[in-house]
Amino acid sequence: MAAGAALIGIILGSLVLLFVGLIFLLILYVYSAFTLMTIAKKTKTEHAWFAWVPFLNIYLVTKIGKVSAFTLLVFLIMFVPYLNILASPIMLGMMIYWFWKVCDARGKPGVLSLVLFVPIL
Repeated sequence: MAAGAALIGIILGSLVLLFVGLIFLLILYVYSAFTLMTIAKKTKTEHAWFAWVPFLNIYLVTKIGKVSAFTLLVFLIMFVPYLNILASPIMLGMMIYWFWKVCDARGKPGVLSLVLFVPIL
């Protein structure tokens, strides 16, 4: 009987942890979408609501920074098995470049894009 109670406790604890993690991710998503939408409005970029739609928000970053949308092809390579290993460092560099241009569009120093290297926690 004690083993069954322990198993139920482990399962319930795991579900609570999963629920808390999902709530944290939802809060993080809402915060990042809201900030991207605010930046788009301040730079007068059309379709600021793209910030709330997955994949379109990445397109919005390229539009805010006035970067060619052609660079999104590297992002698509991230979904191809084995090629994603090669594309990962390239994608990181491109994201830093995109956010550098976003900082420039807002009149902020581009060095702020290096904050991408700082972990959240």
